[in-house]
Amino acid sequence: MTVVGIALSPIAAESLQAASGIKSQTLALQEQAWEEGRNPATPNHVVVVDGAEMIGLKQLERVVAVADKARGKLVLVGHPQQLEAMGSSSPLQNVLNRIGLIAAARAP
Repeated sequence: MTVVGIALSPIAAESLQAASGIKSQTLALQEQAWEEGRNPATPNHVVVVDGAEMIGLKQLERVVAVADKARGKLVLVGHPQQLEAMGSSSPLQNVLNRIGLIAAARAP
């Protein structure tokens, strides 16, 4: 398995990488790489999207399309309080309304 992390901002990508050990970069850089044929997703890829509640519909659609086309896995990570702040404008909230939520507790 190849696990890659993406986040909206460079700071969030650095934080994801530091906290998880998952090689991470910004969504914009990853999308550019995919468009240029670099780092293509494969069935062995797991794409972890941190801060998914902040990603707009079009961006989320593009990420889902890449993972789907490659038959890889997609993990959307979001914070419940951020979802509440974003309200119904968050595409992640719409996904959760349709398929449900898997919650994980953070280790102390």
